[in-house]
Amino acid sequence: MVRRAKGRSAPASAPKVPPSEQVLQPRDAGRWPIWHILQLVFFTMFLQPALLTLTLIDLARYVDASSFLGGLLHKISLILRPGDRLADRSAERLAWDMVLAVQGTALTQAWYCMRMHSWCHRAEGHERREPPSELKKRSLAVHTQIEGVVFSSFSLPLLWLLASVALVLVGAPLHTGYLGTATLAGYLALLGLWPMAHIFGAPPSPVWTRWLAAPSTALPREILVIVPCLCAWLGAGLSAAVLALDWGRAWQAWPVPCVYGAAVGVVIGHALALGLCIAQVYRDLRKSVHD
Repeated sequence: MVRRAKGRSAPASAPKVPPSEQVLQPRDAGRWPIWHILQLVFFTMFLQPALLTLTLIDLARYVDASSFLGGLLHKISLILRPGDRLADRSAERLAWDMVLAVQGTALTQAWYCMRMHSWCHRAEGHERREPPSELKKRSLAVHTQIEGVVFSSFSLPLLWLLASVALVLVGAPLHTGYLGTATLAGYLALLGLWPMAHIFGAPPSPVWTRWLAAPSTALPREILVIVPCLCAWLGAGLSAAVLALDWGRAWQAWPVPCVYGAAVGVVIGHALALGLCIAQVYRDLRKSVHD
């Protein structure tokens, strides 16, 4: 018979966490390649703002469709902003144009959510310093991205409801301007909530739990998504001050200034997020040198 060793048995070792599931700290993350950063700058600072501009500003009314570039802009504007082009530019008409432009904003944000999610997925591989063979596996197929954005779009009614409740709580009209309130809630759900829900998942996902427990653990790629969404809400709130001015302009109709403010806030948020990421990387590099 084999005798058992006396004394306490050694404690069982904790199961190892796969590298792909380990939580990164900002200072431990790897750096993104230059070409990866240039992709980010292109579609956040140029392509998405251009699509939002074509959606919210009716260029089909002003451009000359006879030239090639004018005809291209005219067709894109018709796709992003359906409806007739009447000469009426009253306050009611401008408010209705905001309703029509929700379609183009939804298409733009669907593309942005897919593109940003794919970018963040590959950026995570660079942060974890994965070899090129593993990075190639992080390239998401187009049909996978489409499936993901279709499934996340099912959360839009709930996101719209949350945005509507938030607007009513801060004083948005409910009885007289309910259509404008519902329209603005749709824009804030698309611009300020959907990207976070699509990329990070709905609360209580692990990412949200980590943020609430320790906000300083937010990684640069997460800051690039959070800040533009927050700036969309901030831009809509600040532009509401225009509604109180007694100028009598048609574009002051509810919720036209707030919609434009939310769109401008997204663009400013992208620039601010890039600046914060650069500052964080510089700060982490200085700490690593001193350590």
